[in-house]
Amino acid sequence: MGVRPPSLVLGLSSLLWAVCAAGGGKELPYPTGLPDADTIVRNVYYVNHAYAVRNLLQERDGNRTAFMLIKGPDGTARVQAFERFLNNDYHDGVVKARDLAVFRSGSLRGTGVLTTVYEDEGRRQDFWVWLPTLHKVRRHAEPPLNDAWGGSNLTFGEIYLGKPGHETHEVLGQEAFPDCLGFLDLGADLRDGVSAHMPLPRCDQKGRRVYRLKSTTRFSNWWYDYRIQYVDTASFADYRSVFYKGDKVLKVVDKDWASMGLPDPRGQYARYWYARSLDSPVESLYAVPDGLTRWNAEVDPSLWTEGGLTRITR
Repeated sequence: MGVRPPSLVLGLSSLLWAVCAAGGGKELPYPTGLPDADTIVRNVYYVNHAYAVRNLLQERDGNRTAFMLIKGPDGTARVQAFERFLNNDYHDGVVKARDLAVFRSGSLRGTGVLTTVYEDEGRRQDFWVWLPTLHKVRRHAEPPLNDAWGGSNLTFGEIYLGKPGHETHEVLGQEAFPDCLGFLDLGADLRDGVSAHMPLPRCDQKGRRVYRLKSTTRFSNWWYDYRIQYVDTASFADYRSVFYKGDKVLKVVDKDWASMGLPDPRGQYARYWYARSLDSPVESLYAVPDGLTRWNAEVDPSLWTEGGLTRITR
């Protein structure tokens, strides 16, 4: 294909595996009574894909911008700044969502990616990339679910591509969330103009009531066997996933969710995701400074077209 598609920060493409996995639809009603494991996981998927709102925008304001920070094994830090524009406002029975990201720093500066997600679970997503060096839009293949995002310890499956049907799920019970969320400790000497606007570590999730779930992969010879998820019983925000291979902990991913203040408590947006590996010094932080996330905005729908991709990247 010539040029390999750039790694995407919030998962702007997806791969359908041999298991045609069921997702959580945009019209998913809020559960009543005590939900079973599959219902809980479908609602977690609903939260992660912002289906409670028509659209979600993360636009830069000078150096204040969404970014992915990777702290490597040598202690150095690498930052990729980006903007994201998600549109869920489609009702034609064909398109489920369109997702647009534009990289604003680093080696991918000026690269834009537009993905169309279809209602038909069996249909591949359209995946278009604006390549500034060529001044052309190119279509690319989707990345594998277990591919790591550009040197980070987050996979495409964790960021966006994983679906409820990729695992089997079991409720282990309810409990109080045990501690504060993890956070990447980055010294002032490693911060640049973008990462200087890192959000603060969070502790207000501690003590909140959560479901404890065991989710076991359906894939053979996979990189993990199962994970334990901690899911808020009211909002269905997933605060933590602990990945295991046998009895060994491989990785912990913590997510800081904030309420949008909607009648539906599943209306949540991410302030940061933090991943740390137990067998590697690599740490990753996806972060959005306060005040940059908007939703249900009035936006020209032509933004989510090939022409819009070309205009916004220029």
